Amino acid sequence: MTVVDAATDLFLGSRCPGCERPGRSLCHVCRTEVMAGHVRFVGRDPSPPHMPLTVAGGDYVGVLPRLISGFKDESLTGLTGLLADRLLRALACLLAALGRPGERFHLVPIPSTAAAVRKRGMDHTHVLARAVAQRTRRDGGLVLPVRRVLRTRGGVADQVGLDAVARWANKFDHVEVRRSGPARSVPILLDDVTTTGASLAAAARALEGADTPVLGAVVVAATVRRHLPASSPAAGAGPR
Repeated sequence: MTVVDAATDLFLGSRCPGCERPGRSLCHVCRTEVMAGHVRFVGRDPSPPHMPLTVAGGDYVGVLPRLISGFKDESLTGLTGLLADRLLRALACLLAALGRPGERFHLVPIPSTAAAVRKRGMDHTHVLARAVAQRTRRDGGLVLPVRRVLRTRGGVADQVGLDAVARWANKFDHVEVRRSGPARSVPILLDDVTTTGASLAAAARALEGADTPVLGAVVVAATVRRHLPASSPAAGAGPR
């Protein structure tokens, strides 16, 4: 710990959001752990109907859950770039496996409930999607606009404590397309975490119903309970 970090902790109580070591920002140890995360295709077992092919930027273990929670529930927006970088790696993996030359894409963040947005003071998945889009432009790659075409209707319960089947039932009838038009590009879903796949499946189902099937989905992290069916297009592809 440097003298500046010690002074910051003494006068401001500033600590690393990952491990709570005294300091001015995310410490080197926590940053290194996140950046070393293994990008991989993930599935859910059991898998909900309409679950899209999904790539995660890391496992929902170690320091990453604390950082995701701090970002969305404590407004630690200084973590946006780090989490967006994990999404960008997942996006590159998804496009390498399924993208076709000349095809156009756009990012569709999974919507939060209006109550959650009011409580947090931001729509956290939209913030992450914009950060990813900015990085694609900065790197001179694909131009990926962000389109908020989905919304959550009332009646969605808190997912915490629900089993997989209950989560599916809670989500499936409460995600809808808020506006649609000619399909000029292919949607890619984006979320922070996938647990049972209920949110991603509900979003994919809604878009399929509007004749805009998704290419797949990217998430910052996936819980470790996973299964990759042998028939998946990702089988054998591996992370890139």
